[in-house]
Amino acid sequence: MGRITGFAGTANGGAASGPNGIISVGAELWVSDGDSTIKVIEPMTAGKLTGKITATIATGGKKRANAMAYDPKDHVVIVANPNDEPPFLTLVSTEPGHKILAKIPVEDAAESLERSDYHAATGMFYTDVPILRADHSRGALAQTDPKTGKLVKLHEIDHCHPHSVALVAEATMFLGCSLAPAPGGELAVFDIGSGKAEAYVADLGGSGDTVVNSKLGQYYQSASSAIGGPALRSSTSSRGSRCRKSRPRTAPIRSASGLRKITSTCRPPPRTALRRLHPGVRTAIGLGGRTCPTKTRSARSR
Repeated sequence: MGRITGFAGTANGGAASGPNGIISVGAELWVSDGDSTIKVIEPMTAGKLTGKITATIATGGKKRANAMAYDPKDHVVIVANPNDEPPFLTLVSTEPGHKILAKIPVEDAAESLERSDYHAATGMFYTDVPILRADHSRGALAQTDPKTGKLVKLHEIDHCHPHSVALVAEATMFLGCSLAPAPGGELAVFDIGSGKAEAYVADLGGSGDTVVNSKLGQYYQSASSAIGGPALRSSTSSRGSRCRKSRPRTAPIRSASGLRKITSTCRPPPRTALRRLHPGVRTAIGLGGRTCPTKTRSARSR
């Protein structure tokens, strides 16, 4: 256990506090900070913890740099400056010199930018935009192309202020929606092929961050605004059982209010990375290498 120093701290308030986001890029740690920078850290030297800051990358804002994601194919990191006006995204090369590849204002964001994730099949970043300036009841996913440095599209999401995003299958993302200032919210199931939230799962929103363990077939939410109180939720697929069309499966989801279950019927995983949802299937959860249509509320029936 060690301690790495050299960050902004909290002296200048939350909008300029740090450190914030952290990702692993090869043997390096990239840590976003409150002074609108990313600190590149060499954590180990000769087998010993040193925590040496080897580079400081300025994103060009006045407030904190926050959430990040990494594209290992194009060697690009995306980082959000959520508290600047307007909020903006920065694309940074992970190659020596750490060139700033693009600065992308998100003018349609009413407040903040949240987590990002990378989708390898399309080579795109997706970033949570909690609230749209034109319609405060809606949020969006900002799709960004690291190769061109352009904002490709804002995918608007009804009845959802997304704060977390996780790739859970080849063509499916989970978005943790908030209903701020009220607790709770829904989990929106976003289909990358259609560019839409195809379904919503009630009472599984309010999450601040998420992690997917595809090997174990588990999806975790840190839900500070969960109904019933703060909770760490876990959704588990039946990875070890054989998939049969006629056999129902219940996936347990533990939350602060107890154990709830989503009943589903397994079917083989999709052949293509950008599979559209099959007609009549409201949503698809593909944890642990299989895809299971779940009994949720369809976005089309809203």
